[in-house]
Amino acid sequence: MPTFPTPDPITVVLGVTSGQVRIVASDRADTAVQINPGNKASASDAKVAEQTQVDFSGGRLVVIAPEPSGLKSIIGTESSVDVTIELPAGSSLEATTAKAEIRAEGSLGECRVHTASGHVRLDRTGALHADSADGPLTVEHVSGHATVSVASGRVRIGEIDGTAAIDSGNGDIWVGYATQDLEIGTANGDIAVDRADANVTAQTSGGSIRIGEVARGRAELMTAEGQLDVGIREGSAAWIDARSRTGSVRNSLAQQDGPEQFAEKVKVRAHTRSGDVVIRRAPQRSPSAHE
Repeated sequence: MPTFPTPDPITVVLGVTSGQVRIVASDRADTAVQINPGNKASASDAKVAEQTQVDFSGGRLVVIAPEPSGLKSIIGTESSVDVTIELPAGSSLEATTAKAEIRAEGSLGECRVHTASGHVRLDRTGALHADSADGPLTVEHVSGHATVSVASGRVRIGEIDGTAAIDSGNGDIWVGYATQDLEIGTANGDIAVDRADANVTAQTSGGSIRIGEVARGRAELMTAEGQLDVGIREGSAAWIDARSRTGSVRNSLAQQDGPEQFAEKVKVRAHTRSGDVVIRRAPQRSPSAHE
């Protein structure tokens, strides 16, 4: 198992065609790399593991598995490897995979992940750029701007401390908490944001949209077919433009003489062709560390 002295965070450049990738970031002063065949009983997997390149220089770790060749490249079968990298917290990741699962534990720096197929699961990252053709994406916390694009698969991000643009061709999208401007779009799927502290734009062609709590800025929700549900934080004034061609519009906010008495103001535009629209007060909650 190659081990390199790394007193500071490093950059990992990873290329794996097929297999499992596990990255563990912690308070440590070295980096350890372990390469195993995906199937220990497979001679081809063992060969790919032996031929996987591991190089470290100038704070940059490169792990590249050989691409399939010959008949395997024609018929679309690949030998697989399991890669485990233990490194200092705050390290950056640049990963490109064809058919592999990526699991990162601990706190990473900037992450750029490109995968054709496979589940991507990240604990904590800096700025995030991720795209996938087929496979779900799960992230606990992003600190910085997030750009996420998934052709097919659900997206779940617990917290984004920065601006974000998220889109999916086919799949549900959930964001727990967004501190800055958030743009979400999916062609087919539901959208849910538990809490948005700034502008939020959410659009889907077929699916429902729920914003649990919004306090300020703009909230623009648009769907061709599905229900819209928006919670306005207590103490925020709201300007409402809610429309549904074939459903009902229910606004339970109390009428106010003017917005001057409110410290926060939010402008809500919620349009659906088929489905109900619900505008309500968000349930009160305990203040968070961001407030």
